[in-house]
Amino acid sequence: MKRYMVAVIIIILASLLLVLAFMCTVEKEKELPDTEAEPLALQEINPSTYVFMSLGGDEIEIGSERHSPPQPYLNLSKWDGEVYLRVNVPYVEAEVPEFFNNRLKWTTRKYGVEFYPKEPEEISEVIAGKEFWFRQNAEGGVEFDLVLKEKPDTNVFRFPIQSKGLRFYYQPPLHPEHPTWADTDGDSVPDVFTSENVVGSFAVYHETQAKLWKTREEAEKYRTGKAFHIYRPKVSDAEGKEIWGELNIDEEEGVLTVTIDPDWLDNAVYPVTIDPKFGYESVGSYYGDLMNDVIKGSWFTCPEDGTAESLSMYIQNGWTDEQVKGAIYKKSDNSLVGSTEEKTISGTPSWTPAWYTFNFLGSPSLSAGEDYFLVGWANKNTSGSFKSIYYDEMTEEKAGYQSKTYGAWPDPWSPTLYKYRFSIYCTYTTQPSSTPSSESSSTGSFDLENAAPAVTDFTLYESDESGMTTQMTPQTEYAVKIEVSDANKLEDIAQIEVILKTNTTPLTAGDNVTDKATYKWTASNGWEFVGPGAGGSTWAINASACRQPSDFTATSGTWWLHFVPGKVARESQRWDIYVKAMDTQSASDEMIKWDYEMMWYGELSAVDTSYEFGDVQLGAENVTITDSDSAINVTTIANGNYKLASKSTNWVNETFGSTAMLDWDGTLSSGEFALKVDGYGSVDSFTFVRDTYTTIQDFSSVSGPTAETGENRGIYQWLSVASEGLLPGTYKGTYYVQIANG
Repeated sequence: MKRYMVAVIIIILASLLLVLAFMCTVEKEKELPDTEAEPLALQEINPSTYVFMSLGGDEIEIGSERHSPPQPYLNLSKWDGEVYLRVNVPYVEAEVPEFFNNRLKWTTRKYGVEFYPKEPEEISEVIAGKEFWFRQNAEGGVEFDLVLKEKPDTNVFRFPIQSKGLRFYYQPPLHPEHPTWADTDGDSVPDVFTSENVVGSFAVYHETQAKLWKTREEAEKYRTGKAFHIYRPKVSDAEGKEIWGELNIDEEEGVLTVTIDPDWLDNAVYPVTIDPKFGYESVGSYYGDLMNDVIKGSWFTCPEDGTAESLSMYIQNGWTDEQVKGAIYKKSDNSLVGSTEEKTISGTPSWTPAWYTFNFLGSPSLSAGEDYFLVGWANKNTSGSFKSIYYDEMTEEKAGYQSKTYGAWPDPWSPTLYKYRFSIYCTYTTQPSSTPSSESSSTGSFDLENAAPAVTDFTLYESDESGMTTQMTPQTEYAVKIEVSDANKLEDIAQIEVILKTNTTPLTAGDNVTDKATYKWTASNGWEFVGPGAGGSTWAINASACRQPSDFTATSGTWWLHFVPGKVARESQRWDIYVKAMDTQSASDEMIKWDYEMMWYGELSAVDTSYEFGDVQLGAENVTITDSDSAINVTTIANGNYKLASKSTNWVNETFGSTAMLDWDGTLSSGEFALKVDGYGSVDSFTFVRDTYTTIQDFSSVSGPTAETGENRGIYQWLSVASEGLLPGTYKGTYYVQIANG
């Protein structure tokens, strides 16, 4: 966290003359070096930030958020940062964690937090009288324990989240009375299963990636498009009593909540531990959805014209050998497009899930924008046949099934739709264009409709563009990365507008130094600062660092805005960033993101550069400064509430070198002096000046923000000296004044 503290040093010279000087201390956070983390092994980047790699090569970052106060966070990314999920833990306020045994630990009086990598694991559960095994964290994962050291004030624990490119899908119980299994075909035999921590969990998928892949490399990278699985948390107390927490994710509000039975918390023995687990997964979390004599699969949209090459399914085998094959059906009319080879999947070893790939027979053609069902089908050799395909529950009807004895593919098929997403995908190749043997020409014309631009994303970065942030400090440079597309080419983009504002300020309000600033890019002038008070405000733009796309004939590109918040940009955790792109036909698109934080900022400067008390007698009390207003005048600038504090050294006799000792207990002994200060000029209400910073009476909480030019504040001071023990002459010393967050 960057914190700015501006202090004023006032030096007392001959005849008690005071001269004002400045001291500025800036503490900057250490930059993160380039590093490669080992799989599932935490590695320190700096004392408050650690990383490790999943088994799939994705980076997990754990550290302290630069809040005031700092808070732990977890950042999971996937597919080279194409998507990410960030979770903050607001219950612990600490910057530097304790690192031990590949764990990170933050602790306070009421709460503790531990993060640690999770290895892939196989868990065993007895379901409907039989033992079942489930694989979890296939590519590793991370678990964090929130430790309640005493009974909390609430049974609902909220964790703010941010995500990019992800959709979250709740995984319900399979049956109200037995949540981990169901009898889907009504034969009184359980045939669909899952583990207890999947019930009430969330499957997390790429929000746009399809499951028809152009290359095998692309297919191996994305597979089903599943990024993570957030498992239902278990809650346990000091005596080992356990209960499941209720997990919920609100994507619009941006919060993950864990709710615990309040009666259980009332009777628990503390400390109590809550243990959410985040696994890197690529397959569904339910299995047992049988393909034996049932055709089933999910539908997806083909991104371009091509030829289907292979179909891959994640299948759980049973006890016996069965034949399995796949096919593609067109969703619009349920017609058969193509089918694959048939494979015999062994029942040995039994209950071993794996990916199986089936090559298509012939060259089934696929069309861009067309929806297709990818389906599998298995033979039923015996009553104990068991070949199932893994799946997750969805909020949309993304799957279909048809019961049919194994044999020739029906054309068309008659699917019943349901809300599943099966672990199945297709690889295809694009169709090469043919060269005509002869050609002729004619002249044609058409009127092309305008396509509106799209703001696809934007992100706030530190000024070096290397690290994302959600916080800003006035007078510190930041960068906004803006991604815009236009099907008519970027040459069609006329302007991009960026507005930074407090949450309660309307977009239509005028620019002002505390609550709203506007920047704009145009094709003719590039990036410009619009307001407030362009040229006369401390809001600024670093035009030399701003950039635009190098190729405007492309249909998508990146713009960079480098800006500096003004000195009195209001201290708040509720700043918004708004981006709007407009084309030459005035068609537009916009995007807004909330809850950026503007940190506190303050400055102090002197109006009176000197003052004095004049001639003072031994035993004198409450002598005022000889200036006309009897005050030391300073100018304060702050973007939020602030306070003024002061301190002093002992004073030294310029002639004899003896020392007058500063006293603040209200009783002057031999050789001592005292200083009283306040903000209203009344000696009846004051604070003593000490040798450590003490808040000045009347300045303990001054409302901000100030004007950009600042506010004048008079510090009234009274001098008292002991009745004995001081040699005659001029005494001088150093008096300090400090502005700080109030």
